[in-house]
Amino acid sequence: HSGQHLGGLIIPGMTMMCDSLCKQTANLMIDENPTEARLLAGNTKEAVYSGTVMLANYGLLGIIQQLQEDLDQAKIILTGGEANKMFTLDSIDINHKPNLVLEGLEFMVASGSVN
Repeated sequence: HSGQHLGGLIIPGMTMMCDSLCKQTANLMIDENPTEARLLAGNTKEAVYSGTVMLANYGLLGIIQQLQEDLDQAKIILTGGEANKMFTLDSIDINHKPNLVLEGLEFMVASGSVN
């Protein structure tokens, strides 16, 4: 209610999850992601990509719903890349700031907070 920052979460993006899965799984190499996520993928490449996209979407949706229940007037800010793959967030009141960290640094420099 006072506008104080209460904290946040840092979650790996979909590309990072795909890369991690490929690096930690023997003989699994995916050089390029499919363009579309499918609930039931037809091959390994699609399954890895679709699994990470679905996990990111529905996981984040669940986190946001829980935050909205616990913190009645929470302001949700989504930052970082790959937000264009977040199809579950269309109906939720969120602020998308893909370059929030850089915007914050720019503000600090402009205000003289950083030399």
